[in-house]
Amino acid sequence: MTIKLSINHIVGIILGISVIVVDLVFLRNTKWVFPVFIFGVALFFLQYLLEYFQSVQKISRLEDIFPSFVEDLVSALKSGIPMHKAIITIGKNDYGELNPYIRKLANQVEWNISLDDALRTFARETKSNIIKRAIETVMEAESYGGNIGTVLSSVTDSLINIKEIKKKREATIHAQIIQNYIIFMVFLAVIIVIQNFVVPFMALYESTTGIASEIVQTGLRELQVSVSIDFSSALGFISSIIAWLQSLNGLFIMLVVIQGFLAGLVIGKLSTGNIRAGLKHSAILAILGLLVITIAQAI
Repeated sequence: MTIKLSINHIVGIILGISVIVVDLVFLRNTKWVFPVFIFGVALFFLQYLLEYFQSVQKISRLEDIFPSFVEDLVSALKSGIPMHKAIITIGKNDYGELNPYIRKLANQVEWNISLDDALRTFARETKSNIIKRAIETVMEAESYGGNIGTVLSSVTDSLINIKEIKKKREATIHAQIIQNYIIFMVFLAVIIVIQNFVVPFMALYESTTGIASEIVQTGLRELQVSVSIDFSSALGFISSIIAWLQSLNGLFIMLVVIQGFLAGLVIGKLSTGNIRAGLKHSAILAILGLLVITIAQAI
């Protein structure tokens, strides 16, 4: 999917860079450097994520409207109107968000652009795989001299059945999606409790009593709880980042990111049957987890 650079993107990028620069200049030696940095990165990509989600929703709405267009086209063909004239005629009807694509299709046909090219352009610009497959089926039937009206009727029935199956599937697994979000929140809460309460308590218990549990001996003594990032030189920065990733706070953050990313993929697979659809859930969970865990570490 190609996203054009607009004023909203520019504003988001400027805000994100501004927050990151302010963070690295004024907060780099404070405990808030990580949460503010992640907030700046989130602002940087926010508009792109929003447009991606809006695009996915728009494609779904186009797929909902497309069967109505095909049904009207079938009715026009059954009345004896040729295919190109039928498209021009029904192109004046109202099909909601599908109107710009149908108007362009009708105009191209009226300008004597070949029907195949016009239909391919129509399918490509909707960015819907379902609509693309439907158009390809119609074009194949036309090339082999099939009954276009019958093929379109079959395509309409198939589209309606596919959408009904998807809606039933989404309704069935809606509870499972909510459950996965709750599980991630519980996991995040457990990590926060461990890093903010359990680890400090064990360290305090060892320092006051002189008695260290096996967990403390093998954990806290070998792993640093936190590491300050060195901004004085490139080599120092890289070394401190590596050390930070090996610290307890770094490990907790990596656990949260990995859990959020994988949980999002699972949610996408459950809801749509496509792992790629889970990327939006992965982005939401990973960013949310990063913000919460870094703020908890700063506190």
